[in-house]
Formats: sequence, C-alpha cells, structure tokens
Amino acid sequence: MLPPQAANPDQITMNPATRDRVIVAAIALLFIATGIGLKDPWPSDEPRFALVAKEMVESGDWFFPTRGGELYPDKPPMFMWAQAVVLKLTGSVRVAHLLPSLLCSLLTLGLVYSMGRRLWDRRVALLACLLLLGSPQFVLESRAGQIDAMVTAWIALGVYGFLRHLLLGPDTRWLLVGFAASGFGIITKGVGFLPVLMFIPVLLVMKHLAAPVSRHAWWRGLAGVATLLGACAVWFVPMVIIVAGSNDPALEAYRDNILFKQTGQRYADPWHHFEPPWYFLTNVIPALWMPIFFMLPWLVPQWTRDFKQRDPRIVLLVGWVVLVITFFSISSGKRGVYILPALPWICLAAAPTLQGLLERRSFHLTARTVALLLTTALAAAFVYLQFFDPERAEEMQTLYELDPRSTALVATLATAAGLAAFWRNGPRAYMGVMAALWLTHSFWVYPRLDSFKSGRSLMLRVEQALPAEAPLALVNWKEQTILQARRDTVNFGFLVPREEQAIQGLAWLKQNRDGYILLQKPDLEDCFLKNKSIDLGIAHRRQWFLVNHEADAGRCG
Repeated sequence: MLPPQAANPDQITMNPATRDRVIVAAIALLFIATGIGLKDPWPSDEPRFALVAKEMVESGDWFFPTRGGELYPDKPPMFMWAQAVVLKLTGSVRVAHLLPSLLCSLLTLGLVYSMGRRLWDRRVALLACLLLLGSPQFVLESRAGQIDAMVTAWIALGVYGFLRHLLLGPDTRWLLVGFAASGFGIITKGVGFLPVLMFIPVLLVMKHLAAPVSRHAWWRGLAGVATLLGACAVWFVPMVIIVAGSNDPALEAYRDNILFKQTGQRYADPWHHFEPPWYFLTNVIPALWMPIFFMLPWLVPQWTRDFKQRDPRIVLLVGWVVLVITFFSISSGKRGVYILPALPWICLAAAPTLQGLLERRSFHLTARTVALLLTTALAAAFVYLQFFDPERAEEMQTLYELDPRSTALVATLATAAGLAAFWRNGPRAYMGVMAALWLTHSFWVYPRLDSFKSGRSLMLRVEQALPAEAPLALVNWKEQTILQARRDTVNFGFLVPREEQAIQGLAWLKQNRDGYILLQKPDLEDCFLKNKSIDLGIAHRRQWFLVNHEADAGRCG
C-alpha cells in the first residue's frame, strides 16, 4: 500500500472572504485589544460603569444598578450587565471594563463586512472595514469602557436588518431583527431607536427597493413596532412593575429619572455639553472621521451622482447618516460620541469610491500627507516642550505624573517608523501611523499614566497615611476612589449635595472617633481646619485631604 501523498502547498488556499475577515480581525485586535489588562478604569465614565458592575456582582441585585450603594439612574443597565458578566467570569475589573466594547466593535465590523459583500463585493466590504478601523473615533470608543461601542453595535444590527429587508429582501425576519436590535439599543442607551430613521430616505427610492410597499406592509410595520417594544420590555416592564409595587420613593425617583430626564429631557432641554448647531461638522468630523473627511472632495461628487440616479444603496446609507447628524445637531447639548453610530455606515458608503481612488496618485499623495502631518505634529510638540516651554512640560508632568516630552518623542519615533515602512503607498502609510499611535497608547501611555488616571496613586497615599484599622469615609467622592480603595469605605451618597455630605460626615466622625474622611479642598475649607488635616496632594486636577474629628472647625452641622 502506497503512503498517502503530501498535500501540495499550492493547493492549500484560504477562502478569500475568510482571508478578508482574518485581516480585519487582526487589525482590530492590534488597534483595540492591545490595551486590555494594561489599565484600570479611567474617568470620567469608565470608573462609574465598572463600579456599578462590581456592585451588581457583589450584591446580586442586577435589576436596579447602584453606585456606592445609591441607585444609579443615568443609564439603563444593559452595558453594566455585560461588564458584570465578564467580571463574574474573570474576576478582573481590568478585563471586564474593556472586553464588552471590544466584542461589540468586532460585531459592528462583521456587520459592515457582511453588508458590503452583499450589496457590492468582498473588496468593497474589506475597504469599508479598513476605513472604519482607520477612523480615530471608532477605535477610541472601542478601547473605552463606555456604553457607546455597545449602542453602536445594536444600532449597526438594526441598520443591517433593515437593509437586508429593504435592499436584499423582502425578508420579514431581518426586518424584525432590525426592530428588535433597535429595542435592545434603547435599553442600552436611549438613542438606540436611530435605525428607524432609515425609513425616511426610503421615500426617495421606493421604486428601487427589493421590498416595495404593498398591501402587506402595514402588518410588517405593526409587527416591527411590537418587536421593538417587546425588546424594550425585557427590562422596562419588570422594572416598572417592581417599582409600582414597592412604594419606595427612591425607586420611583429612579424610574422617573431614567424614563424621562435621561431621554426626552436630555435631548429637548439639556443641562450641559452646550455646543452650536455646526459643532459636529467643524469640531468632530474633521479630526475623528479623518479618512472620510479627507476623501470628501472625491466622495461628494460621486454621492451626488448616485443620488441623481437613485442608487438605493447610497441613498439609504448616506441619507440615514445625514439624518443622524441632523438629529443630534438640533439639540443644544452635544458630545462628539453622539454621532459614532453613523460612522460605520458612512464608511460603507465611501468604500465603493475608495476602490477607484486607490488607483489615483492624487489620493495616495493626500493620504501620505495626512500621515506625515500627524507625525510632524507630534515632533513639533516634542520640540516645543523640550526647547521652548520646558516649564509647561514640568507642570504637565507634575499634574499627570507623565512626562509629555518623552511621550511625544516615543510617539514621533513610532509614527515615523510606520510612515517609513509604507511610504510608497499612501493609505498603508496612514494605517501604519495609526497603528503606531494605538500601540504607543497601549504600551507606553497606559503603564505610565494608569496609576494617576485610575486613582490608584491617590488611594495608595491614603493607605500610607491612615492607621491600619481606621475606618474611612468619603465626601464629594469619585467612583475611582471606591474602586481603588484598599479597605471598606463609607459614603453619604453621590447625588447628595456636597454640603450635606460634609454634615453627615461630621456626624459619622463623632460616632467613629478613630475614623477619617477623604475629601476635596472646597469641602475642607467649608467645615474643617486645614492645619489639622493631612494634605494628600493633587489628583484628577483636585487637591485631596484626610481629616479626623480633631479637624472639625465647628462651622457645619
């Protein structure tokens, strides 16, 4: 019997679509996952969500989130559930606060690739994913322990489901998936309904849809709305029933805050983040949607032609993105992250044009110039801080416990290497520079800045200053102080006015004569004697002190 023939290496080939997915996954992991496990949660939002998830695991109460034992009404619990599950499985806050964002971003990339391949081809699908990974905003939020990567994934699934029905259907199942994803997006963050805006640009291309309006459309619409409400009801209905039967004013306030203040009121009558109507166009898109922004001279004429020809793919994608940006521009309260859910789909709309641009020298020159400007800006920052304003550098180093000169120099060298490695190919040079930036962020900035940003250095100072068995209370506290505390702490509420917290703290000190309170300078000046306090220095741009009952100035309580 003859031995089996060895496989011919030339015959062992990877499916092209599989190869594309491997490329996208590899770049995504390089850009995003390299930071996981290298840092604790950083303010302002990461410690809040991580603390809520930690308290869910510790208390066993996953339905009504708490922060420092006080109900947390600002966001629905979906994202904190995900963090709590990972924390339960791994026992690591460092992993749990970032892993859900990574997984959600991989899902978003997968949905963009799938839709690009179905509407055009796998080349367009790959380019759309590379555009998305080259966008600073997408990677920044994917690397953050915040809600936005998750709500973007839910919205992406909603858009994907609607496109499968409208352009590749009719497919009632995918239509209902779109509505369900919108509902789950709503109980992640109120703006999860955004995919439904897709049905406005539909009016421009009714004759070109795979799922034209018919006598059956009304029942599909009703089924969709019912599905959306059913997804919301997974959390909403039990929460309302429990609150109604509790006769608990705190739970009633939680329900009213999360259903009204944090949704409609936050949009129609915001109380912070005030920006002009053009904020996204001038302050967000040019820097954070960078590949799309420098492609606009080629994209706008092409999209104009596509609209005139009523290409339903471009009309629905670009039309929906414009509606999302317009929706958030109308409200006076704005943050750059609000328009993140639109970014994956504008990248997909741009990818067919990019396919042709890759053959143009002018486009390669533009991409190479952008990459060179990023590297030059870092070099200029180093030269300025090193030779022209070293005092400013020293101030920043004292404030953030990180030398900005060495950081700028390392980032310059890394981006210069990425630029040089792919100099002849403009888009690759740009991606090389972005890779260098994210790797520098993970392996240089994280280890050096984490102790300060996470509050670990502050709480270490607290531990060194306190007697071994002394009880510790917090006044006007931050979430990271509880996360990084090395002993059990007492607090008097987060939403309670700081003056009242100080009064309650004084009462606590009278009952705990060996106890200490950690507080900030304004609270010290209001109620305590500075010469009887322990100065812990600056952290998070605030001065912190420890006081005991001997520091009571007799001015409060």
